[in-house]
Amino acid sequence: MTRCRKIRSYLHSNQLKKLQLGTSNSPMVGWLNTDVLPTDRQVAYLDATRRFPFNNDVFDYVYSQHMIEHIEQLRGEFAIPNTIR
Repeated sequence: MTRCRKIRSYLHSNQLKKLQLGTSNSPMVGWLNTDVLPTDRQVAYLDATRRFPFNNDVFDYVYSQHMIEHIEQLRGEFAIPNTIR
């Protein structure tokens, strides 16, 4: 399934919308699991240092654990302000 289809499917089938950034090998049930290097079919590609392909106010929750330290300093300086508004 392509990234767009995964995202559309998740958004249409979940009333409470939750986004996990930097999923790695830990996908969570009921979340749109994303990673820059997806290792599982249920994980969609998403680069957290770039503008997200979503409208504002789509997600009720955004979660990330142990991800920011893997982003290069120059990209990380702009990652959060430019992606989550």
